[in-house]
Amino acid sequence: MKIFDLDTAAAVIAATGLRPTVKGREDGGKMGFVFPDEAVVTDAISRYVTDELVLPARQLLQTRGDLYKQIRRAK
Repeated sequence: MKIFDLDTAAAVIAATGLRPTVKGREDGGKMGFVFPDEAVVTDAISRYVTDELVLPARQLLQTRGDLYKQIRRAK
């Protein structure tokens, strides 16, 4: 499952503990985060977009910062 939104990807990592593969901009496309196609990932995304996912703010912000650094290195 490929996610293009940084905040959503950070929420999935914080909720599941799964680390994505960062995919670069192939053919002028967007950067993306590839997660395994598992029910826990789909569940985390569903709960995030419906504002039902509750996570510690510090953990979420740290995870988001780590992902941003990965994007910067992948460019």
